[in-house]
Amino acid sequence: MSAQPPTPLQVVLVDDDPTDAELVIELLDEPASRHIAVHPVDSLSALRGYMASDAARPDAVLLDLTLPESRGLETLERATALVGGLPIVVLTGLMDDDLGARAIEVGAQDYLRKDQLDGPLLARALRFAVERSRNRALLGSVLRSQSDALLVVDRRGRIMLRNPAAEALVGARKTDWARCITRGEEAAALRRAAAAGAAYEATVTGPDGRHFDVRVGPLGDGEAGGVVVVRDVSRAVQRQQRIERLNAALQRHLEQQTELLAQLEEADALRTRFVDAVSHELRTPLTPIKGFSDLLLRSRRDPLSPRQTSAVEAIHASAGRLERIVESMLDFRALQRTAEPLSPSPVDVRRLLDRLAEETRRRVGGRPVQVELMPGALPARLLLDESRLTEALLRLVDNAARFTAKGRIALSAEWRGSELECAITDTGVGIPREHVDGIFTAFYQVDPGLSGQRGGIGLGLAHARALVRSMRGDIAVESAPGVGSRFVARVPAVPHGRADGPADGAANTAPTTDC
Repeated sequence: MSAQPPTPLQVVLVDDDPTDAELVIELLDEPASRHIAVHPVDSLSALRGYMASDAARPDAVLLDLTLPESRGLETLERATALVGGLPIVVLTGLMDDDLGARAIEVGAQDYLRKDQLDGPLLARALRFAVERSRNRALLGSVLRSQSDALLVVDRRGRIMLRNPAAEALVGARKTDWARCITRGEEAAALRRAAAAGAAYEATVTGPDGRHFDVRVGPLGDGEAGGVVVVRDVSRAVQRQQRIERLNAALQRHLEQQTELLAQLEEADALRTRFVDAVSHELRTPLTPIKGFSDLLLRSRRDPLSPRQTSAVEAIHASAGRLERIVESMLDFRALQRTAEPLSPSPVDVRRLLDRLAEETRRRVGGRPVQVELMPGALPARLLLDESRLTEALLRLVDNAARFTAKGRIALSAEWRGSELECAITDTGVGIPREHVDGIFTAFYQVDPGLSGQRGGIGLGLAHARALVRSMRGDIAVESAPGVGSRFVARVPAVPHGRADGPADGAANTAPTTDC
C-alpha cells in the first residue's frame, strides 16, 4: 500500500514585480521543491483581500519588502498586522543583509536575498519558517498554561519572551522588569543573573508586599541569557507566618500552663501537708476530750445536773463528729498514698444491701424519708472486695441521707453479666449541672453553707469514687436541682461457684419499704 503524499504547504507570495513572482513560482515548482502551493498577490491591499476570502488557508507568507504602498520594515509591520501569527519569510534586494537582519528582529522568521534564490533553499526556508512558527505556537500554548510567571531574557537583560502571567507581573517593561518583582540590591542581582544565565534562587518581597519564589537558569546551547521563573508564594508565606504566630502563642500558653501546673502541684503539696498536720493536731486532743466527757457522763460519785449532762453530751457528740471527720481525712489520704491489692471474697450482695438500707434509715432519723430496697437479678454470691465496696456505698448513702430532707431514697443492685451495678437514688436538693464534674474532687462543695449545716467537708464523694476506681470500676451521676440525684457505682464482678444464673428468688424484685 503506497504512502499518501504530504499535504502541500500553502504559501502567499506578495510581490509587485511579475518577473520576480514568476521566478519564485518556477523555483518552487522544481522536483526538489514540490509540495508547496504558491498564491501570488501584488500588493498589501490584495493580501488583505486574499486573507478575507473563504478559500484562504495559508501556512506562510513570502514577502517582498518593496511594494507600491510601502517600503522596508513598514511593509513587514503592515503585513504582520494583516496575517496575524503566520510566519513571514522576507525577500530583500541585492546586498541588503542588514535590512534582512533587522526584519528578523521585528518579527520575520527568515530572510532571503533575491540574488541568491534557488528552489531547494527557498523551499527549505519556508518549511523551517512554518515549523518554527508551529513550535513557537506550541511553546506559546505551554507558556499560557503555566500559572507561574516565565520570562526569557537575553544577554543585555531584555525580555525576549514572556507568558501571560509574566506580562501581568511586569507589564510592557523590557529592561527594568526585575524592579516589579523585588527592589534594591535584590533586583540588581536578579537582573545580572538572568543576563548571564547564572543559577539564582531566592524568596523575595515585591513592591506591593507580595512574596515570590524566583529561580533563574541558563538558556542552554551556549546562548547567553537566562530563563526566569517567578512563583507567587504569598499565601504559603502568610500561612507559614500564621503557623509561626500560632506556635509562638501555643508556646507561651504551654509555658503559662506549665507554670500554673507547678503552682497547682505546689498548692496541692501544701494542702496535703496542711491536711496531715491538722489531722494529727486534731486527733491528739480528741482522745482526752472524748475520754473525759465520757467519764463525766458515767460518773456515779458526782452526778451531773440535767443542764450539765446536756452540755457534756454536746461536747461528747461534737468530739465524735470531729473524730469522724479526722478519720475520713486520714482514710482518704491513706487511699491516695498506697495502692493496696484487692481482697476479693464471696459476697452476698443482697445482705450487703440490707445492711446499707438499715444504715440509711438510721442516718435519716425521724425525717419523712422513705427508704426503699430494690434488688434486681443477682447471683447468690459475687467475688468482690467487700470492704471497699461497702465503704464506697456507705459514703454514697451518707450523701443521700444528708441532702434529702423528705421524699425517698432507693437502693438497688443488679448484675449485668460482667459487672455489678449499684445505684443510690434520692429526691434531695439535687446538683446544678455546672457542678456535676466537680463533686468528685476532694474538698469540693456545691454550697459550702448547706454542706456546713448538714455536716461534711467535701470528701465523701471523692473518697467513694477513689474506692470504686481502685476496684477498676467507676461512679456516674445524674442530677437536677429540686429533683434529686442518682449515683451509679459499677465494678467488675464474677459469680462465685457458678458460671452464671441468679440466686434462688432473684426474679422477685418487689421493693421492701420502711418509713
